[in-house]
Amino acid sequence: MNNRIIASLVLCSSFLGACQTTGSTKQWSMQEKLSRFSMQTHHWGQKGQYQPNNGWSEYGLLRIELDGPEFIELSQSNGELLGQIIVDQSGKGKLVALSVPGAGIFYQPKNSSTCQPDAIERIGIYGEMALNYLANAFPNGPNEQFPLGKMEVRGPATEIRFMQAVAHLKKPWSAEIEVKKSNPGNHVVEITEGKRKLFLYWVREKQEGVDSGSSLEPWLTCWSGVRSRSPEGETSFKTRIENADSLSTFGEVRAQLGR
Repeated sequence: MNNRIIASLVLCSSFLGACQTTGSTKQWSMQEKLSRFSMQTHHWGQKGQYQPNNGWSEYGLLRIELDGPEFIELSQSNGELLGQIIVDQSGKGKLVALSVPGAGIFYQPKNSSTCQPDAIERIGIYGEMALNYLANAFPNGPNEQFPLGKMEVRGPATEIRFMQAVAHLKKPWSAEIEVKKSNPGNHVVEITEGKRKLFLYWVREKQEGVDSGSSLEPWLTCWSGVRSRSPEGETSFKTRIENADSLSTFGEVRAQLGR
């Protein structure tokens, strides 16, 4: 992941107050983690919520427009999550990351990342922050039609979690939220915090992020698996997917997962 992309994503003070990103902490018990991840593989939400982010994590498409020509887009289908940084003028993904639970993480172009979850987690943290706004503003979830107009919303200092990434919001925050368009399952919201603005497009309808016929060839394939050490001290890695090196399309990957 190039330094300019990293710089644009780790500066969490761009919105939602000052924060810092770190690895996972032990604030959640193992039972709480198991309960939450039985509902959502990627988004955590907050402890005590009936669903991650009060149901706002169950989007099909979440688009986040920040200042500048680039925007972030997240889409979900069948448990998979596709995260992209898109250049507005071209509509092309500058960085595309696909998480397929049980199989691994895939990046395009191949030189945009290494086989670490950092790149997709940095994209996802922005999505989680946006969902935290919505969960605080509309705690009953996205299945309602909200009145158009502005409202003041406040939230506490907290942790924002996506996969294993954590952003610590150090201070309570307040923001102005304006509903631009609203139908059950389809919302457009503008959020203003100080002089900063972002636009959120939230759509429930699921869509396949990467077609099953798409080739794996142009992707950096980062298979998940288990690393072990023999009595002789030699290490080995076994992918969760059988014969991963022989697979050529995403459809073959999904077939191995029974999808």
